Amino acid sequence: MNLISNLASAKGNSWVACFDLLGVANKTRMQGLAGVIPTYETIICRIASLYQTSPKIRYMWFSDAFLFYTPPNSNLSFDAIDYVTILFDYLIQRGIPFRGALAYGEFWADEDDRIYAGKAFLDAHQYAEAQDWIGYVIAPSALAEIGTRANPAERLRQHYRKVKVPLKSKYLRNQTDMTEDLYAFLFGSFHKCGHENCLKALQDMKGQTGSEPTVLAKYDRTIGFLEGKTLIP
Repeated sequence: MNLISNLASAKGNSWVACFDLLGVANKTRMQGLAGVIPTYETIICRIASLYQTSPKIRYMWFSDAFLFYTPPNSNLSFDAIDYVTILFDYLIQRGIPFRGALAYGEFWADEDDRIYAGKAFLDAHQYAEAQDWIGYVIAPSALAEIGTRANPAERLRQHYRKVKVPLKSKYLRNQTDMTEDLYAFLFGSFHKCGHENCLKALQDMKGQTGSEPTVLAKYDRTIGFLEGKTLIP
């Protein structure tokens, strides 16, 4: 293993999208592996299907975290990495909650040794982890890069809405740059009936989560966002 030489050849600027599944730890405790393996199978099969014709987008996963990225300095577009949002509609409509984010910047992907590092990775993970709802946002580093590309506004207008994203309290206290409005993905925006289908799926998921107020609030915030309401922090 020669990490120094690998770093020199494998680092550069990349689009990096990551998302974490929600509720996996609790489901594992309550139901064991039999309760979570079908979820992983659903996700991994869908990813393989979506990306069999798009080999330039790379992906990996570990535990409940999934990572998608472009090869360093590949010059692939925002549209190329944003293809992952098709997966998000699929997950929501199958009752699989998650939170995620897209970032852009320096990234190192050593696929042989499965080492992934860099500012874009940290940025995407931090913005994903900070959210207190079911959602996917564009971090400022990605938005700045989008602004340098040709005609990004149409895709943002169709599939995202700028909103004050609900954040966990520790991020509200310590990360003031996260309190700015961010572009959040509109679940269901790819299909005519997708919006209604995703709303119904979220309402059904909420009904199955029990009575924990903090968990119910995550669903209420996402449902409110899709309904165009002002979000409650």
